[in-house]
Amino acid sequence: MIQSYVIRGIGVRGPSALRTVCGLAGVFAVGLSSSLALAGGDVWLYEENGALKTGIIEEFPALDRTAGVRVFHADLGVDVDNAIDEPGLRILADIPGVSNLNPNGLLGFTMNRALRLWDGSDFDTISLNRMNIGFEALTATTPLSDVATNGFNVTLDPDGDLHDHYDFAVDASTRVAGIWLLDLTFHFTGLTSSEPVWILFSQAASDADVEAAEAWAGANIPTPGSLALLGLGGLVATRRRR
Repeated sequence: MIQSYVIRGIGVRGPSALRTVCGLAGVFAVGLSSSLALAGGDVWLYEENGALKTGIIEEFPALDRTAGVRVFHADLGVDVDNAIDEPGLRILADIPGVSNLNPNGLLGFTMNRALRLWDGSDFDTISLNRMNIGFEALTATTPLSDVATNGFNVTLDPDGDLHDHYDFAVDASTRVAGIWLLDLTFHFTGLTSSEPVWILFSQAASDADVEAAEAWAGANIPTPGSLALLGLGGLVATRRRR
């Protein structure tokens, strides 16, 4: 079982609570004790030993970050039903002790399987609703079945920094209740792809159900190397929103 704990915070674009379950042996905090809750954050992408890794990074004020985070949670429907633009994605340049990513590289992602729906005990059920992921003119939609599907790519700023917030939306005509699991792998030019990353999205769900889903995800996310990872593919965004 992956050791985990929950981080709760406030998103940068509104009052949405972001809970993050932190896992993997060897999780460490940078500038913040792992026993303390971060004040809200984005997915932090960084390089380690030639591989792309993920963690959580606090948006304000000090960019505190925790490495090794692979399970995230955000609340849908805070401002718009079925949608949220959290968590964001963040790459930092010029961090002492952390290798910088190539400013000319591309950041992309793969949707590893169909969107899952929490049934009270696990995420084995494929959701009847799909999830749309958008950034400026780029869009991607989760597959109907468990077929790995490429998303889209974005460029970094000239200095190697990146701060993007994609729009995540469950494809439904009216507000729907549930807890969904989006299974992603991130890619970056020249690096081994990230381990699977799970983002849980909840709407009109009880705290007890959310906590149970978080605990299940933290205990069941695949171990390193257990899932085939695909390369970069799809379109490229070159404009910057943040």
